[in-house]
Amino acid sequence: MSRTGLWDSHAHLDSDYFTSDRHELITNLQTELDGIVNPGCDAESSAFAVELAEKYDFIYAAVGWHPENLTGMPANYLDMLAAWAVHPKVVAIGEIGLDYYWKENEPKEVQKRVFMEQIELAKQFDLPIIIHDRDAHGDMLEMFQKEVTGVQAVFHCYSGSVEMAKELAKQADVLDMLRDFEQEHQAERFSLTYEETLIWGLTINALKCPPKERLDLLRRYIPVLDNWAVCDSFCCNAKWALKIPAEDLWGFLQPYFQSKKEFDVRFAIVMSMCYLMKEEWSGIVFHRLEALDLSAIRSEYTRLPAPYYVRMGMAWLLATALAKFPDATRSFVNASSLSEDVKRLYARKARESFRTKHVSA
Repeated sequence: MSRTGLWDSHAHLDSDYFTSDRHELITNLQTELDGIVNPGCDAESSAFAVELAEKYDFIYAAVGWHPENLTGMPANYLDMLAAWAVHPKVVAIGEIGLDYYWKENEPKEVQKRVFMEQIELAKQFDLPIIIHDRDAHGDMLEMFQKEVTGVQAVFHCYSGSVEMAKELAKQADVLDMLRDFEQEHQAERFSLTYEETLIWGLTINALKCPPKERLDLLRRYIPVLDNWAVCDSFCCNAKWALKIPAEDLWGFLQPYFQSKKEFDVRFAIVMSMCYLMKEEWSGIVFHRLEALDLSAIRSEYTRLPAPYYVRMGMAWLLATALAKFPDATRSFVNASSLSEDVKRLYARKARESFRTKHVSA
């Protein structure tokens, strides 16, 4: 048995992918993990989750009806879940929730009713819930506020919406949550998940606080950025940047333009694209791009022309500028010392954009 302190809180071990080697897989996992929570999505998978939990000491079950599996569900589904809920190795109700992404799912009102019924069941048996939330953030937040009281919950399928970040930012303990993220990042034995890193950044964006406090929080956040998706999601939602003087934002970005870390530099580029692409600032931003020493920037993505995500950020900014200031942008690019691959990426981005696909780059 492992003693790593690591758990997998969401493993669908009933999947057909594991039919041929499920026991071998679980045996190997037992050396790596202290425990696994295996959630159900309907009658068959919930029953199988309980069966696996009975067979393996370190596996625990959750039981529930997933929003993608509501069609044809039995009328007595709550009785079935209640019978499983008393099992000593059933530790949660889930995976349950709302999924508006797939159009073939049951109507929203049906999904909400079933979700509510399963929340009430969890309260009855004092069990936490495992929530699936896909493209249903508004309804999910409303139900979460009204109905999920006195129930512990974990979001599984969760796209880190701005709405959720704003809701979290209203809570009195939001600064404690941000400090927890900072401490977890500083502890070398822990690694933040994609979702944690994203919600950390979006919460900083949504927080109501003085500019100096936000920038201090941001200085501790930027070193965490390690992929383009989180970086760009943060930057594109940093609407507070429109409320501070452009000179202050530009000054704040300079250490990140000078950094040797790929996503520090991309952060500075995308923030400039989003909030400084004004006629009076375009020339200043352009020449800061030209001054970048790409050969000095470290990248972990060595299979691509490094630093690929800085180069793509430069191309994106220039293509955006082309839509706003076509003559000035063309003049700069043609006369600049930008590398040929950055110019090619810029031309490609311009062709791909509906705003510039007919504009000469």
